[in-house]
Amino acid sequence: MIPNDTENAALTPRQEAVALGVASGLSLAAAARKANVAVPTTKRWSTTLPAFRRRVQELRAEMTSQALAGWWTGWPALPTRWGYLARKGKSKWSA
Repeated sequence: MIPNDTENAALTPRQEAVALGVASGLSLAAAARKANVAVPTTKRWSTTLPAFRRRVQELRAEMTSQALAGWWTGWPALPTRWGYLARKGKSKWSA
């Protein structure tokens, strides 16, 4: 690998932590604070490191895939669950 090759460079653990936070729905600033990284640093990563932006996209795609797989796997049980909730559940509008 070429030194300082920002196109294909592996992310540092701090960059990975921020990427995970952003992919999870946090703002860049919130992800930076959670990972204990300066906000300007994370802004620089997001604008100058294609590998960082690519990793955020990869993590989002993976999370979406896992969420859909979990939803689809649980689909057969939903009518039973809804029936249970209709019988046992209470809403704030119930008498």
